Amino acid sequence: MQGSFFLQARDVIPVAHPAIQGGIVEIHGNRITAVHPPAQKKNLPQDRFFDLGDSIIIPGLVNAHCHLDYTSMVGVIPPPSSFTTWIHSIQGLKREWTLDDFKASWLEGARMLVHSGVTTVCDIESIWDLVPDISRLTPLRVISCLELIALSNSGDPTPMLDKLTQFKKLEILHKWRVGLSPHAPYSTTPLLLNLLATALQSTNTIVTMHIGESAEEWEMFKLRRGPLYEWLAPQRSMKICDGKSPIQIVKDCGILSPSFLGVHMNYMDTSDAAMFAETGASMVHCPRSHSYFNHSEFPLAVAKKNKIPICLGTDSLATVRVSKSTVTKLCLFAEMREFMRKYPDIAPREVLEMTTTTPAQALGLQGLAGTLSKGAFADLVVIRAKDPASDPYTTVVLNEDPHRAVMIDGAWVVTPPHLQS
Repeated sequence: MQGSFFLQARDVIPVAHPAIQGGIVEIHGNRITAVHPPAQKKNLPQDRFFDLGDSIIIPGLVNAHCHLDYTSMVGVIPPPSSFTTWIHSIQGLKREWTLDDFKASWLEGARMLVHSGVTTVCDIESIWDLVPDISRLTPLRVISCLELIALSNSGDPTPMLDKLTQFKKLEILHKWRVGLSPHAPYSTTPLLLNLLATALQSTNTIVTMHIGESAEEWEMFKLRRGPLYEWLAPQRSMKICDGKSPIQIVKDCGILSPSFLGVHMNYMDTSDAAMFAETGASMVHCPRSHSYFNHSEFPLAVAKKNKIPICLGTDSLATVRVSKSTVTKLCLFAEMREFMRKYPDIAPREVLEMTTTTPAQALGLQGLAGTLSKGAFADLVVIRAKDPASDPYTTVVLNEDPHRAVMIDGAWVVTPPHLQS
């Protein structure tokens, strides 16, 4: 649309500010220029005004952790008896796939995210050759974190850093940024992490890493035993397994910073949480993946006590339990519902923050994504809300209605039914 236009709904939830009943979102180009109270309606040009009726407008959701290229693996690997067993299974599956398989899977995952209301995603890219060109084929804002696995000190970060530099020159061309993802403490080395930390110092490059994901990882590092230890011992030096936790090892490498996202972190103690919090890093919880592996209870209380920013992510469909009664999709609303099922005492507004303002800040997009406020990207989601007496935050977080309208960069990518031509 040319010029400014206005969207009104029963409720507008900016997230960064309290909900506004009858609020109006003003959009010009690809930015939000204002959020008005309903009393301002009479002063706005009616030919540029769209009333969305009994609905709720929220910011586009921010998915803090995903593996889009694993989307088509849904249901292929049943919930495993051990984490190490799962690693073997997915490695075997990946060896059977072609580049075209990964590309199709990536694009299907991106389509699912858009239709579910995600407008920004931090994605782990195991196949570097797919990016950045594939990111042009989706309206999503994509932060592609190049995955690095190196089991020995011969793992040279130079090719990855060269690729990072090459890709960063392309960032201005479309809604795409690039970061790094050293896979996990057990699949990288301290030397490699030290080299990356030195190279990335003061660059604000997003770095994301799986840490403390499984009990077997904890056993490996703390106790020098378990399935993961026995599998990796013939492949890499195990001197690193000296009683320190995975989080302690990563912190000692100097790579933790406010631009770092620790993914899963299912196994950590009080001292781990305090160390992690000191660095300003954020953590990402993936509720459905957590349930798939039947991990021990997520350390939510200790994370909150230490004021660690907590984001929610979808992980991949390779780690989601499938149901015969429903179609399994990448969906942050499903993650929010799973989180609320486990933690019903957490306020819905706080849960919504975990998929909007909190990950936006962790990804360096504070004030631009995950909020409806002046200067933010015009990325938003419209949800139907039939019960006028319901709390808007609860309605959003527990939403199961698949019919959502989605706008990215000021353009409808999923159009509200009554605005379709």
